[in-house]
Amino acid sequence: MSLFRLASVLMVGALASTASAQWTVVNLHPTSPITATEAQAFGVWHTGGFPQFGGTGRQAGYAVFGGVRHACQWMDGESGSWEDLNPAGSAQSEAYGTDPIHMVGGYAVFGGVAHAGIWPGGAPSWTDLHPPSASVSVVYGLNASQQVGAAWFGTDSHASLWSYTPGSWVDLHPAGADSSVANGLGGGQQTGSAWFGAFPHAGTWNGSAGSWVDLNPAGAPWSEAFGGDGVQQWGYASTGFADHAGRWTTGTAASWMDLHPAGASHSRIYAMAGGYQAGRATVGGVSHACIWNGTTASWVDLHSHLPAGGVLYTSSEARGIWSDTSGGRTTIYVSGWAHLQSPSRDEAILWNWDAVFGSPQNANYSTLYPATVSSYAYGIEGGQQVGQANVGYGNHASLWTGTPASYVDLNPPGTLTSVANGVQGGRQAGTTRTVTDPPSVSRAGWWSGTAGSFVGLQSPAQYGASSALGEDAGGIQVGTADQHASLWTSTPASHVDLNPAGSFISRAFGASGGYQVGQAFGHAGLWHGTGASWVDLNPAGFTAGSVAYGVQGGHQVGFVDVATPPSFGQDHASLWSGTAASWVDLNPSGGGGSFAYAVSGNHQVGSSAIYASLWSGTASSWVNLSNFLPGGVSNWDLAQARGIWTSGHTTYVVGFAYNKSTGRNEALMWVSNCLDCPADFNCDGALNSQDFFNFLNAFFANDPSADFNHDGAVNSQDFFDFLNAFFAGCP
Repeated sequence: MSLFRLASVLMVGALASTASAQWTVVNLHPTSPITATEAQAFGVWHTGGFPQFGGTGRQAGYAVFGGVRHACQWMDGESGSWEDLNPAGSAQSEAYGTDPIHMVGGYAVFGGVAHAGIWPGGAPSWTDLHPPSASVSVVYGLNASQQVGAAWFGTDSHASLWSYTPGSWVDLHPAGADSSVANGLGGGQQTGSAWFGAFPHAGTWNGSAGSWVDLNPAGAPWSEAFGGDGVQQWGYASTGFADHAGRWTTGTAASWMDLHPAGASHSRIYAMAGGYQAGRATVGGVSHACIWNGTTASWVDLHSHLPAGGVLYTSSEARGIWSDTSGGRTTIYVSGWAHLQSPSRDEAILWNWDAVFGSPQNANYSTLYPATVSSYAYGIEGGQQVGQANVGYGNHASLWTGTPASYVDLNPPGTLTSVANGVQGGRQAGTTRTVTDPPSVSRAGWWSGTAGSFVGLQSPAQYGASSALGEDAGGIQVGTADQHASLWTSTPASHVDLNPAGSFISRAFGASGGYQVGQAFGHAGLWHGTGASWVDLNPAGFTAGSVAYGVQGGHQVGFVDVATPPSFGQDHASLWSGTAASWVDLNPSGGGGSFAYAVSGNHQVGSSAIYASLWSGTASSWVNLSNFLPGGVSNWDLAQARGIWTSGHTTYVVGFAYNKSTGRNEALMWVSNCLDCPADFNCDGALNSQDFFNFLNAFFANDPSADFNHDGAVNSQDFFDFLNAFFAGCP
C-alpha cells in the first residue's frame, strides 16, 4: 500500500549548495554603475533559506565613492545586489548592522553632524534617532525591537539605547565613567564598554545606567565587549598588554574565557552566533579574519580562504556572523573585509560554510514543469498550484493545474522577479520587483491566472517593501507593507494595517475563513481582520520566538523555538486551536528542527530536517513524504511540503525538493486517496474485501507496506491494527 503517489514534479528549483563542508568567498565590492574605491561589510543576517521570504539574507556596510562613504546593503550575498542607502541631503553615512526583520542601523551626516538612525528599507526609509541635545550619535547594533550605540555630549560619548524613535533614547552612561559606548544587544541586555581613566572596561546593562556590570577580568589592564546574548558576551581582554579574544560565559568578570589562538600576537571577537565567534587575529604582523567554535583549538583562519589563498590581500577582518540550521543543513555566514594589494583598497567580503548534517535517505519525484530550470511550489487550492520558477536570471511567479504542461508564467511585463505564495478562488497572491526597483523594494499584488492580470497592492504612501504572502476567499490578500502585517481586499485603497499596538514589526503569512496568522512581538499570532483582534499564540514558558504560517478550520500551524536563550534555533513544528494554551508540539521523536506551513482538516504539512513531512495532529503521526519520491530519499535532499488541499477523499500536497540527479530543486505534488482511511489498503477510494486480501498478501510476504502502524517492523501488531481499522470503517 502507498498512502501517497507523486503526481507530478511541478517545477524545478534552484541549485542547492554543495554538500561538502567547505568555505566559499563572495566579493561584495560594488563595481556598477561605478567602482567603489573602498567597501566594508559589518553585519549579516540570514532568513532561513525560504526564497519567497527573502532568499539568503542581507549584509550591511559602506562603500566609498569620490572620497565619500555611503551606507549600503547587499541582498542574498551577491555583489550585484549592492544598494546605496545614503539618505537624501546626507554628506556621508555608514551602516553597521542588520537584524532578523531586515532593518539596518548606522549613521548619516547632516549639516556636519553624524546622526544615529535606521533604515527599514531603502534610502528613503531613513529614520533619524539623533537625541536633540547630542553633538554626534551613532547606532552600532540592533535587534527586532531596540538599537544601541553612542551619543556624544561635548567630547564624552554616552552609551545609548533606543526603541525606534528619537524620544525613546535612554542614556546608559555609568556613574563615574569618563566615556561609554554600547556595541551590541540581545536577550534583554546591552553590551559595550566604559572608560574609567585611560582604559576601557567591558560591561553590560539591562536597560538603565544604574544596571551597569563591570566585566573587566581580574588583572587585565583593559577590555572591551562588542556583543552579547543575555547570558554570554564577547570581545577581548588585555593579557600582558596584548589583546586576547575571548568571551564571558555567564556575564561576570570571573567567567572570562580566553580564546587567543596560538602563534597570534593580538586577537579580538566582534560577533557571535550559534556557538561560533568571528573576529580577527594578528599573525606575523598581519590581521587575519577568523572564526572560533567556542575553544582556542577550534580557531579557523578565514584569510587563507580568500582567492589565491589570501596572498592577494594584505589584511582581513571578520565583523559579523550568522549561523542557520534550517532546512536540514547548517550554514555559517561571516561578513567583513579584506585589503586588496592592487589596486589598493578594502573590499567587502562574505564568507560562508555549508554542510548538510545527517545522512540523506531515499526519495521519489514528479515534476509539473518539464523545462530544465529550478522551481518551487508553495500553495494549492481548487486544482491550482502556485510558486516560482527560475527563468533566465530571475525567479518568475508560476501557476499550474496539476501537470507540467499546465505551467503558466505569471511574471508581469517589465518585472525583474516575482513569486506567487498563495492561491484561493482562482486568484494568486504574491510579490514582484521591477527592473527599476532597488533590492530592498518589493511590491505586493495578485493575479487571476495570467501575467497580464497582475494587480499591484502597494499604495503611493508606502515607501518600502510590501509582499502578499497568502490569499483568502472573497479576494482577500495578506502579507506585509512597510514592516507591518497587512490585509487587502484586492485594491491598494483597501489596505488594513494589522500591526498590534506596541509592535514595531509584524507579518501576516496566511489567511482562511476571515482569520489571518503570522508574527508580532516575535510571537506567533492570530488576527480576525483588525490589529486590535491580535491573539498571541506563543506558548507559556518559551521566550525564543514563534511564527504561525497557516490557518484553516480553527487550526493554526507554524513553529515554536523551544530553546532557552541565549540558545536559538531549536524549532519545533507546532499546531494551535486559537489559543496559546492549545499548543501541540509536532516535532517527531529523534528528529531535528521542524516546521509546519499549512493545514487542511486534520492534517498538517511542513518539513523535518531534510524531509517533507505530514502530520495528523500529533508528533507520533509524522509521515516522511520524501519516502514516496521516485528512487527513494537517497535521490533527494532538503524537501519541504508547503501546501495542502483536500477535495472529497483525495488529499493534495505541494512542495519541492532538491533532485540530486538533475542538480536542481523541483516543484512537487503528492496525491493520496486514502489519507483519512488507512484501511483502504489499495487506495482506490472504497473500503471492501479487496483491501483485506491485499493487506494479507503483503503481510505474509513480509512486505514493508504491511507495516501498518509504521513502527519499522511487520508483525502481529500490524495485523491487529489493520483489523481494527478495517472493521471501524472509513469516515
